[in-house]
Order: sequence, then C-alpha cells, then structure tokens
Amino acid sequence: MTIIISLLLLASLLPHLTFTAHVNVGIVNGNEAKPHSRPYMVSIQTNGEHICGGFLISNEFVLTAAHCWDRFETLTVVVGAHDLKNIESSDRFGVKSYIPHPNFGNNRNDIMLLRPGSLLKTAIMGKTADLTAVQKAIIDTLKQEGKTQKEISERIGCSQSAVSRHLSGKSVGRKKCGKKRCTTRRGDRTLRKIVDKDRFQTLEDLRKQWTESGVETSRATVHRRVQEMGYRCRIPKVKPLLNQKQRQKRLTWATEKQHWTVAQWLLKFCMSFGNQGARVWRKTGEKEMPKCLKSSVKYPQSVMVWGAMSAAGVGPLCFIKGRVNAASYQEILEHSMLPSAEKLYGVEDFILQHDLAPAHSAKTTGKWFTEHGITVLNWPANSSDLNPIENLWDIVKRKLRDARPNTLDELKAAIEASWASITPQQCHRLIASMPCRIEAVISAKRIPDQVLSA
Repeated sequence: MTIIISLLLLASLLPHLTFTAHVNVGIVNGNEAKPHSRPYMVSIQTNGEHICGGFLISNEFVLTAAHCWDRFETLTVVVGAHDLKNIESSDRFGVKSYIPHPNFGNNRNDIMLLRPGSLLKTAIMGKTADLTAVQKAIIDTLKQEGKTQKEISERIGCSQSAVSRHLSGKSVGRKKCGKKRCTTRRGDRTLRKIVDKDRFQTLEDLRKQWTESGVETSRATVHRRVQEMGYRCRIPKVKPLLNQKQRQKRLTWATEKQHWTVAQWLLKFCMSFGNQGARVWRKTGEKEMPKCLKSSVKYPQSVMVWGAMSAAGVGPLCFIKGRVNAASYQEILEHSMLPSAEKLYGVEDFILQHDLAPAHSAKTTGKWFTEHGITVLNWPANSSDLNPIENLWDIVKRKLRDARPNTLDELKAAIEASWASITPQQCHRLIASMPCRIEAVISAKRIPDQVLSA
C-alpha cells in the first residue's frame, strides 16, 4: 500500500516536475543533490534536447508525463546523468513502447509509461559486460547503505567481481579486439556527407562515391559505417506534393472543420481505391524530416480494389478491372457503395467522403449524388494523409507482405482476409482521430512537412 501511495503522489507531481525542467527554472528552495545519489531519475529527450523528467520504476519501465510525447516524435531516455550539460558518463536508450494513460486528455490523467528495454541488463555469456552509469551509481549508493558486495551484485544483476572491481577503482572497459579499423575518422566524415546529400542512395551508390573520394572498401563496411552513424534503411513516408494554392485550400478546409466534434466525424463514410519502392537512409526521429519523405502526386490511374469504411466497420470489397472513369465509378457507387452504406448505417443519414480523383469530381458523378440524395464532404486536394481509410490500406499491405500470395486468386483471397480482419474498434479509433489531424494541419501553417498518421 505504501508503494502504491508513493507512486500516486509522484505521478501527481509529474506535470509540475516536467514543467519546471522544461523551462529550466533551476533549484528553488533547495540544494543540489549529491552526484548520482538519485540514480532512478532520468531525462526524457528528443533530438538531443531535454523536454521532460521522469524516473525508473523498474529496470524496464520509466514513468513520466503523457504530454511529453506528441505521438509524432521519437523519445530518448538518458539515465545516469547528474548534469545535463555534461552527460558523457550517462547512457541513452531509445524508447520502444509508449503507454499513455488510456483516458489522458484535457490536462487529466497526465501520466505515461515508457519502455526503453531492460536498462540494467548485463551479458551472461563470455566476459562480463561493462557496467552502465546507472549500475555504477546504484553500487555506490548501496555500498553507502552498508550492503555487502554479494547483496549488491544480486540486486543489480551483475557478477560480484564486477562490483569489487568498481569499488576498488580497477573497473575498466573491455580492450578492443578484432581486425584493425580500415577507415579513418576523416573518411567516415566524408561518407556522412555523401549519405546526407542524398538519403535515397543504395549501398552500391554510396560505395562508389566513397571510392571516388579516395576510400577503397566493401559494401559490408559501408553498411557498418552508416549504421554506426545512426542511419537505418527504411521505407520512406509519402508526403502529398502540394502547390501554394492547394496548401491554402487545405488550411481553409481544416479551419472550417476544426470545431467538428468526434460525434460529427462518426457520420462520415470514407471510400478509397487501394493500389514498396526506393528506400531512404534516416536516423531515429527523422521519419518526418522533409529530406527523408517521398512526395506523391495523384494521377488518374488503373485501380484494382475499392473499399469503404465508417466508424461502425468496413464494407465489402469490390475488385475492379481496367481504368476507372466517371461511368464505371458510378456503377461502383450503385452496386458497392449503396449496399455498404445500408449495411453500416441502415436507414440513417450519412456524409460520404472521397478524394478529388477525376472520376469522383466529374459533373455526372455530382449529378448522381444529387439524384440519390447523398451529401458529399468537400475535401482538399492531395490530402490522402488526412483520410483515415489510408491507414486501413496500410494495414492490409503489411499483412499481404506476410501472406506472400503467388497467384491472382491467392492475392484476392489474401486482400479479402486482411480486410475482413479489420475490427469496428480500429475504424472508430481512426475516425475519432480526425480532430487531431485537423489541428495538425492548422499547426503546420499550410506546409505539410509532417505526414499525418493515426
């Protein structure tokens, strides 16, 4: 009971602790703590900058405030630092899981768990791993409390000899072994410039350019070096390519819809046609960086499958042959959209949403909607990142990569199975995210440098 009450008290102080740390007001009515006497305190950072405080509640979880994460950035946990201006002796861990309070919002339930992995994990095979800054601080603290070396080693999960070496001052890092490094720091800096110049180059392209600069090496070495620099080969996010007029219309549309409630968005009926390419070198936290994004432009094109969703779930799929023009699109509306709407809404009214593809915006299509008494939501151009159904297509594509169909029939069956596995809860959550997407557009001030996602 005492532990639970203490955690609740600490949790209630989190918003205030994180605020004071963020504005850097310094120490108020207190003294500086003894270095490393509070090894459980951590710094939550993004892009190397401190944004919030937190503390370890176990060797796998950090407790902090939920408002410290905006759902678009990657956080880093820094442990073992006494002075944020000098964190050379600290350890950094990328966050793997974010677990905010399920009812966080409106300055209520402002609490979140971060899972950066096992912070105090040590190697159990071969030579004992070097002690981390947190482990060393805990050893010093427990020694001052009168604990024996055996008790300390059991407490932090390392060998007793490692504790003894640290306390005696004989603890040193492992000696370097293996083949001598074949590249110099200067050569590595050259490679960093080559990667940063064009993030979409292949390993072979990087190797050729590095060779031209005077560094003869293999593709494997190039791969190791770019990974050491923090780059990872990832599929780029796709950013809608908008001109200035489209940006202004997008902002105007978002401003008009910013006061829509979740209940109003739940009446929306989304429709879309579902259709990996070049990869990009990027570091953790650079997913939304403009140079790491792939621009997309919508052209009239052949499509293969049509689908629809609402907050109540998804409708049946319709496989399409050939190109989609106004006439064929109206047939899809007649034989697929109307049955889907009846299944999802019954006799209730709904608002239909689709993008501005030529077949959608044709005059005859508009006339069809008028004759059938269907209200169509106005939609900004090239704004697929605002459409919740695009998230569902992404789910289907990820599942198809695991299914690996070999024939057309197998592909259709895999698509139908993936589509059928989408739950009404997933659809409801995506539709309910629209107010957040609208706010993100307004905050971006016309320029969609960040691709919106749920």
